[in-house]
Amino acid sequence: MMKKLTLTLLAACLMLASNVCFAEVNLWNLNRVDADFSEELGFEAEQEFRFSDGVNDFVYESSDFGLRYLPNEMLTLGFNFRQVFADTGDGFTPESRPHVNIGLSFWLFDDALEISDRVRTEFRFVGDDDMSLRFRNLLSLGLEVLDNVKLVVTDELFVTTEGLDENRLGVGARAQVNTTVDLGLAYQLQTTGLGDDEVTNGHGVLANLYLSF
Repeated sequence: MMKKLTLTLLAACLMLASNVCFAEVNLWNLNRVDADFSEELGFEAEQEFRFSDGVNDFVYESSDFGLRYLPNEMLTLGFNFRQVFADTGDGFTPESRPHVNIGLSFWLFDDALEISDRVRTEFRFVGDDDMSLRFRNLLSLGLEVLDNVKLVVTDELFVTTEGLDENRLGVGARAQVNTTVDLGLAYQLQTTGLGDDEVTNGHGVLANLYLSF
């Protein structure tokens, strides 16, 4: 059985709202463990902590675990469960979130360009509310420009049963320093309220540190 531990530290996340004049630095930490039972079947688990105002305010924690199945090199199926505790302003609200994932990837130009798309269906149980459905489609493009540097463009669309909800567009680069350390720098445009009369845009500059063992 092959095991891999990945630690991701989002060292700086500078968020700016287009209709509100404020900026803050957030710190996110994601720890992930992957274990392969075979070439097709594997287990994955992760835990994430988020702090706002630097590290002064603890605002989010989530734990996720599940199985992934790779019938071939292009297709990935995932069956996961996520438990979330998020600060909504009136204290922490628990959320149970089983989710099913279908991913498709393929490569062009001698594997220099990777195109992948992941569709996620979430069954959300927030607090005492009834179950709600949310669908997330993440499209990613990765272009290798150097042996250890890749340009990345991502776009994730959130859809609920009431219609469009949110979109996250990211543009950045990721560099592999060695087999253990990767560095990343990106810009993210987060648009919320797509189904409402008023749309809000948030702008983020993200600096990432990835450690893999």
